[in-house]
Amino acid sequence: MQEMVDAEKAVMNPQDPLSQLRQQLAAYAWFEDKLFAELAGMSEDVYRGKIAKAEALVAKDTTPGVAKMLGDMRREMHALAAPFYTKVLEEQIADVQAKQKVILAQIEAMEGVATPAPLQVEAVEAPVKGGLPKKEIYMVVICLLVLVAVVIFIHLVKRMPRSGSTPRN
Repeated sequence: MQEMVDAEKAVMNPQDPLSQLRQQLAAYAWFEDKLFAELAGMSEDVYRGKIAKAEALVAKDTTPGVAKMLGDMRREMHALAAPFYTKVLEEQIADVQAKQKVILAQIEAMEGVATPAPLQVEAVEAPVKGGLPKKEIYMVVICLLVLVAVVIFIHLVKRMPRSGSTPRN
């Protein structure tokens, strides 16, 4: 048991550059798994299932009509935003994989294992060409959220009784 503890201490030594690289590699592997899970959750079938569950909960708290309207709005928003978000996720996955290759090459070089070709860190840090910048993606998402808020507000205002009117029986 003590041997395992000593081995873990040797691997987790914060002053050892090799240990730091291994920790970075593990962090990037974890982040890559999270990005793949997020990408898998963006599929139309998975998202429709999430919306159906939420729609059922909203129908319990409000009316089925409101729940259906909100569900339809979420489906439309997903149809509009999903391609942009999917592209961003794919770019992030490619970036993480490139960084993993660089770190792996550094680890192999430190351990004395020959690598096929050394990778340049500068190549990994280069910005992705094409596609929308983050600022524009955020603006699209914000515009969609404002649109949803306005539609909900209009729907709620239409449902409110007018002042001075008599309630219907």
